[in-house]
Amino acid sequence: KFIAFLESSAPPAAKMEICRHLRLIGSEKSIPVLARMLLDDKTTDAARFALENIPGETVDTALIKALPQAEGKIKLGIISSLGGRRSERAVTALSELLYNPDRETAAAAVTALAGIASEKARELLSQAFERSDGDFRETIASSLLVCAEGLRNQKEFEPAFALYEKISSSELPVHLRQAGLRGKIRCCEKGKARRLILESLLSPSLDDDDPAIELVRDYFDDSSISPVASLLGKLAEQSQVKLLAVLADYSGQAVLP
Repeated sequence: KFIAFLESSAPPAAKMEICRHLRLIGSEKSIPVLARMLLDDKTTDAARFALENIPGETVDTALIKALPQAEGKIKLGIISSLGGRRSERAVTALSELLYNPDRETAAAAVTALAGIASEKARELLSQAFERSDGDFRETIASSLLVCAEGLRNQKEFEPAFALYEKISSSELPVHLRQAGLRGKIRCCEKGKARRLILESLLSPSLDDDDPAIELVRDYFDDSSISPVASLLGKLAEQSQVKLLAVLADYSGQAVLP
């Protein structure tokens, strides 16, 4: 009955109400009529809303098939749905949009690939990162950080570290490089993390100090804080102030002098 209703001349608002229910109970039987609604700007949002939650590869096929025919906001919406569904089958189609002259479309493809975050998707994003510049490169960097965070949460520390390293060692705005450095440290076992923190505090780049200081409490206790305290006088004044605030939490004899 819902499918028949969607095929009627009912107004878009009524069809949206039906799609709310199909999102919950829809099956493959619902897909053909919803797919036909995808390219109509009056019904595309409702159709995607239902399709996004229906399981099975048939939905992915319908969205991928509609992608080259779509334009403007409809295209952006379909790209978003494919990313939201984490559709690995869509990676090839989305990769073709990474270098689209329309930056909004390319950025949507970047976000979708980060949502999918498969090995192939990460590889394509890394390649695009190396080939891009300016604001678009920053957009890709942010998406690579999302991928790295997902890998770290899944305890896949080696590939996560590689992505964080790519960001932290690139010529990007400070907030992105610092996020990369934080991620690198958090991917390491305690001994290596401590070494990275100490190396960052000794780095000539003042930008490395903040992430390192923020993580001191997580990796150093009273018995191991001495090497950090010994660097206090070697830091820039603003970093000394920040580190003093951290060292004040320690009761160890090593910090008192």
